[in-house]
Amino acid sequence: MKKINSNTIFWHLGLLLFSFLFFSVQFYEVLFSPNSLLATASGDGIHGYYSYINHILNNKIGVHTNGLNYPFGEHLIYTDAQPFLATIIQLLPFLKPYAIGIMHLVLFFSFMLCANVYFKIFELFNVNKILAFCSALAIILLSPQLGRLGGHFALAFSLPIPLCIYFSLSFYFKGQQKYIYYAIFISVLAFFTHPYLGLGTTLFSLLFYFISQVFQIKKINFQKALNFILLLLPIVIFKGFMYLTDTHFNRPSIPYGETIYISSFKSVFIPYYKPFIGVFGLTNELNADSWEGLSYIGIAMCLLIVITLIISFKIKINSPILTLIIVSVFFLLFSFGYISNILKVLGIQPMALKQFRGLGRFAWYFYYCAPIIVIVVINDFIKIKLNSYKPNLIYISIGLIFLSFNIIEANEYHRNIKGPIFNEQNYFLENKFTKEQKEIISVVKAKSYQAILPLPFYHLGSEVYHRALKDVAHLSMIISFQTKLPIIGHLGSRTSLNETETSIGVLNEYREKPILKKLFNEKPILIIQQGDLIKPEEERLLNKAKYISEIGNLKLFEIDVNTLLNVNSNVLTNFLNLSNDTISKNVIKINNAKTPFYKWTSTKDFNKLLTLDSNSFESGNYIVTFRYHFKQFNLKDINSHFIVESYKNKGNNWDFFGDIHYSQRYPNYFVFEQKIKLDSKSKYVFFINHDMSDGTYFISNFCLRPDTLNYFEKRNGKIVSINNYPINN
Repeated sequence: MKKINSNTIFWHLGLLLFSFLFFSVQFYEVLFSPNSLLATASGDGIHGYYSYINHILNNKIGVHTNGLNYPFGEHLIYTDAQPFLATIIQLLPFLKPYAIGIMHLVLFFSFMLCANVYFKIFELFNVNKILAFCSALAIILLSPQLGRLGGHFALAFSLPIPLCIYFSLSFYFKGQQKYIYYAIFISVLAFFTHPYLGLGTTLFSLLFYFISQVFQIKKINFQKALNFILLLLPIVIFKGFMYLTDTHFNRPSIPYGETIYISSFKSVFIPYYKPFIGVFGLTNELNADSWEGLSYIGIAMCLLIVITLIISFKIKINSPILTLIIVSVFFLLFSFGYISNILKVLGIQPMALKQFRGLGRFAWYFYYCAPIIVIVVINDFIKIKLNSYKPNLIYISIGLIFLSFNIIEANEYHRNIKGPIFNEQNYFLENKFTKEQKEIISVVKAKSYQAILPLPFYHLGSEVYHRALKDVAHLSMIISFQTKLPIIGHLGSRTSLNETETSIGVLNEYREKPILKKLFNEKPILIIQQGDLIKPEEERLLNKAKYISEIGNLKLFEIDVNTLLNVNSNVLTNFLNLSNDTISKNVIKINNAKTPFYKWTSTKDFNKLLTLDSNSFESGNYIVTFRYHFKQFNLKDINSHFIVESYKNKGNNWDFFGDIHYSQRYPNYFVFEQKIKLDSKSKYVFFINHDMSDGTYFISNFCLRPDTLNYFEKRNGKIVSINNYPINN
């Protein structure tokens, strides 16, 4: 039995202690009271919490989860619910009340334990202990995954990547088969935490193993070929599991904006926080897209890379480090989108890779590999070339400089992350309910409902349709968890297009809903409304609902399921017959022969629909509606924006009203409908554009009318449409 080195234990305990102290500086509230706080109560964050805790407490153990996307539910993998951790807690019921606190602690200790893994990696290369200790701490402080604590919790688990690197290197040095199995195990767990982690760790293990064997080509044998196949197992296991368990069909195969969330040279090498921002004379402003590709390695690491490039000509680079260089650079180029572009030119577009939109996340592997390369090369150089110049002092100096610079940058980095997060109470705990939440729950529980319908309606995740999140979305998830009522609405990933169209169709009072009639029960639907409604279909729905009460800024309604689902095309009150083109003071209905009316038009062009001169209409609320026709149902042909540009007092402003395909879909067109507010003293230009798409479309049945007016059209004496919705489809 191998004797445990007490000196090694001392180093590892020291790493844990210092790691904890560093993270405690900014995150002490959540570390010392992990179950009482939420990182956020909005955006992706509340969805991550809701999907995770709702599945643990309100669903059975398994892959199907109810909550969002009623009445269909969703596969657990597509909900960002951290399936592995959630299932472990479900199997240990005494942990359920502390599920959120456990998640917080696991996330933070995942960062902390990375330092211990790095120390083990440096031991493989016989790196000086003090240099290894300081470097291991320095690396974890700027981890790019720390930025995921604000909402993408499943992506914040940093430990799988260093472990994957460690097992790959351990197999190289020791040749023991167990390290292959360890790497496989970690990648499988990573897949069932978040598919991005699973694919990344599997791809890393495969590339490292393959390239390391190229350098030993004469030694390739059956076992080595078998190992390469074994390293593919995580993908096979995950894909097989999904094939057998996923019953939600017609998921989109290609993500929207597959080249948007990429990394770049600036997001990896240029400081973006004080005190070193601008030190290279370059600005590095963050936005939603660039944040996805952020993997800044630190100014100290940038300088050490330069030193490494210089001294690498003085010593021989060993094979595992050379392999790490090749693999890490590959991941870096992949995160920049270069590898995908090359594959496209070659006509190679693997569907498995096209599933992953956030290519910038693969820059993390460069972040975690670069310090190993740099520290090992510098350590070897000192050992070989500077052995007579007090090497221990040099080791200590480099280690402390590396750590000190990263502490300076981490202080600002952690502060900027911590600033907007972990300031919310844990609203999933009963003793943390607000007074208003308690009142809402009391009202809701007084009657038996089957589901919650939030207005404004939200539905994200299909990569095509996109009803954006409003404040009511976050509140609906909290109410849903507390009342165990599912939500008609969704926030997920790769959501079934069929299910999405059916869910959005619940708002369409002019169309039959046979699927929902089969899946809904007889209980009424609870409607919760918060904020203004800009979709006329939502206002029409509320007009049919029964008002219950108003609590705070939330209005509660209920609607009978038959009233919700039955077609309402026979009630024509306050309707105007607009069968012919009409132009009056407040009503404009046109079928223009000019582009883009009834003529196929490029989606990349700016195409004007209507110009309203000032004083040519009355001020007030209007509804604009038209039909957007497409040749094929793909993002190229349906991807266009509707925009209103206003001019007043020599100034102009764009009001962006969303993508056309966020509307009700019919076989070869969308019925777009939007509420807008017009001021008679301004001039307006209505137009359509999308600067990324290159498909074709045309417009028909354009109508602008006051929001108090409904209209119908007749053909051959029969009503063919109401408010631009066909009634015979």
